[in-house]
Amino acid sequence: MTNASTATKNLEHVQIGSQPFLLFPLTATETRWSDVGETTIFDRKLLLDTNGLLPLLPIRFYVGATHMTKDNAISPYTDKKSQSEKNKDHNIPYTNAPLCLDASIHAKALQSLHLTEKKEAPPFYLLPEAKKTLSRLRFHLLIPTKDTLGSNRPILTAFISKPDKTALSIGELRFWQFTPEKAIIKKAYFFMLPSDAAIMQAIQGQFTLH
Repeated sequence: MTNASTATKNLEHVQIGSQPFLLFPLTATETRWSDVGETTIFDRKLLLDTNGLLPLLPIRFYVGATHMTKDNAISPYTDKKSQSEKNKDHNIPYTNAPLCLDASIHAKALQSLHLTEKKEAPPFYLLPEAKKTLSRLRFHLLIPTKDTLGSNRPILTAFISKPDKTALSIGELRFWQFTPEKAIIKKAYFFMLPSDAAIMQAIQGQFTLH
């Protein structure tokens, strides 16, 4: 058995519609220093079970350093939420929340699962039924509020992400823009986080089929 096969076999399985799971548990998360932003990044994979609709899907959860503005991103643990701050469109403080959350499956992984067209060269477009099923997936992000972080009974705020249409069109699956569940205006935002292990280990996720 190859090392890659062994690594995949040992990944945690999560089923669609199951109870929320920890996104970056200490024992299953790789952490490493990044010169970009001079910060620690977090990286983790698991296998998503779609109840037999598709093969087990190897999804990667990753937070990498990048710059975003308050016009296209949210930063729950650093936003001051004052009236003056709400009306400003400027960079989210990079040193306070440098990491952008992403959940994805690259084209090569979907190709290896025989979910794409058989071609000699890219782009490898998704098969119609596979694309239809993947487009129905929803990724729910559950984070403790700032004032209940670390408590035994944290109050969770929910955010929902749909598959990125551009990624689907080129044979990939990507969740990276999130809409607050209770928002009246359903705008999607990039999700910025501090490079903080305690926060990362408190974040939960869940997949459903729409």
